[in-house]
Amino acid sequence: RRAVEIAAIPMFNICYADREGNILYLWNGTIPKFPHASHASEAVPAATSDDIWTRFHSIDELPQLLNPPGGYVQNCNSPPYFTNLRAPMDRCDFPPYFPDNNVSLRSQHSLALVDNEETFTLEEVVERKHSPRMLLADRVKDDLIAALEANSPSGEVEHAIALLKAWDNTVTAATRGGALFEAWWNRYRSSSKTFVQEDLAVAWDESAPTTTPHGLADESRAVEAFHRAMRDAQEQYGGWDVTWGEVHRVRRGDAVDLPMSGGSGLMGCFRVAGFDLADDGKLVVNTGDSWVFAVEFSDPPRAYTVVGYSQSEVPGAEHFADQATLYSENRMKRAAFT
Repeated sequence: RRAVEIAAIPMFNICYADREGNILYLWNGTIPKFPHASHASEAVPAATSDDIWTRFHSIDELPQLLNPPGGYVQNCNSPPYFTNLRAPMDRCDFPPYFPDNNVSLRSQHSLALVDNEETFTLEEVVERKHSPRMLLADRVKDDLIAALEANSPSGEVEHAIALLKAWDNTVTAATRGGALFEAWWNRYRSSSKTFVQEDLAVAWDESAPTTTPHGLADESRAVEAFHRAMRDAQEQYGGWDVTWGEVHRVRRGDAVDLPMSGGSGLMGCFRVAGFDLADDGKLVVNTGDSWVFAVEFSDPPRAYTVVGYSQSEVPGAEHFADQATLYSENRMKRAAFT
């Protein structure tokens, strides 16, 4: 903490742990002390020197937690106030130009994995890191099914509803239903970056930080989007009942083409992956989990790592695809360091 007090690191959430059992979360950055409210990108008129910021906030003035109850800190790029559910921070304690309160679906998934009375082995931590659950499906799938059934479905639509009902709301490579649900969401949503009130019936609420948002705001639009999504999936994937891994791929050059688990953090996946559309209609992972490191402060220390995009960027090099299979199979390798 003394090291970061010099404010030399201009950004990044910092989570710290040591073998003595100390944990720290710091919403870190070189944050100006603004004499005005927050603004997006427009210029703010400065009539006098009082309208111009000249100092940064000290570390003491930034949101942080030291050894909070529950034995955890976590952050998935959400605002800092619900880093730990047992020690929530009051947004009103901080300046108006600090981030507004919110907890993304991915952060809610993260909290569900760690906010409990369990203790974990290192191997169990690795397993939870690869949690395949898609939280968005938990929040809206039942409403979507009810809206579809209210429209007297028949034929293929009836079979597609049965597929959604049988789907376990996870996005492992072998599951069926997730690819169709994703295609529906891409048709239904109003924004590619976040939920808007036109999409979900109940917006995120600070008084219910891990159970909101939920529900469908526009059932008729949802039904129309589902019919279009079935056609999209048929044309792009060759069927709407394909497995997640048939559609979502790990590719390295021409030699490696493997099924992929995981999905969008905006859809509540913790095993995060973003995809580019390839010429053959498949979705190829290009963002999300990159370097993953799980460590136990034992004596000697034990650790697992994986580099999702492999060790080398040079096509044809020995290590260009050396970790692609691990990445595809939700596995990590033991670190050699002891």
